Amino acid sequence: MSDMPQGFNAGELYIYPYGPAKDATFGYIYGLPRVESRDGILQASLLTSPQGAVLGIQAVWSAPAQAVSAAESEIGNRYAEASLPNLRIAELSDTTATLSVTGVDGVTVDFGPNETSGPESYRVVFNEKLKASEKLAVLNALRGQEGVLKLTYNGSLALQETAALEIAGDLAREAKALAPKKPEKKSGGIFSKKDSDPPPPPPDLAAAANSVDQALSEGHLKITRNETPNVSAALRSKIETKLRGVVAKLLLDKIVQMGSDIEYLSSFAVKQKASESELVEFRISRTADLGQSFAGKDTSSLVTDAGVVLPERQS
Repeated sequence: MSDMPQGFNAGELYIYPYGPAKDATFGYIYGLPRVESRDGILQASLLTSPQGAVLGIQAVWSAPAQAVSAAESEIGNRYAEASLPNLRIAELSDTTATLSVTGVDGVTVDFGPNETSGPESYRVVFNEKLKASEKLAVLNALRGQEGVLKLTYNGSLALQETAALEIAGDLAREAKALAPKKPEKKSGGIFSKKDSDPPPPPPDLAAAANSVDQALSEGHLKITRNETPNVSAALRSKIETKLRGVVAKLLLDKIVQMGSDIEYLSSFAVKQKASESELVEFRISRTADLGQSFAGKDTSSLVTDAGVVLPERQS
């Protein structure tokens, strides 16, 4: 399991290609989760009392339209053939969000993980009771202090990856070199009578495999690969090993089939293809310091006095 698929950063988005290159399909992962804003109003609240408090946070993990448009332009710059790139938000599974509060006493408490909505926004809502030390810390975070209020999103991204490989070339030279040589005729007198020597045995599959390796190194055979960006080395190696074995068997069969006539072989064209797919999973994690979301903003309207004593959260 890897951290991220192959890709690049475009502003606040991480872009990754997936599927066949001809489809020009790309996914994006937004940078950091954030407190949702509606009509310029942050969707957060703190209901306070002399003791405890209640913190409400509504957060999303999605990109604004302008960020997506900028990313599409960057894709066009990097992939000249992708005139109309198809850019979609990453479809993560098992997405959860955890809200962490570090009180003024230095103790951190985690709320969650809570399940989020689907990939349209990955929205999540927290409505949590706080202790007095946590309440004071959140008040500081609402004034822009960092290191107090953090939001972490986690999810899994599964991509279907495909590796296709072709081995092609001419093995006439290898077939002739590998074929057993005819035994030399033994001379005898007119009256001599000798039994014919038995034909030499054909080579084994291991010898044929060595000839295929040599043909590849000398360029008589060539390997062509066509694979999606995140194919594992294990799958790539599996397919190549399989195809080398198929070609070696073809070479051996040709030698056995032609027997002593192999010396007349002028061409032995070989072209073999194979492809396989695998599911590659990436564990995506992003953590935002929500103090940055509140910095420089008037958040006084987000704080309300309950008018009664709210009990502290019990550990």
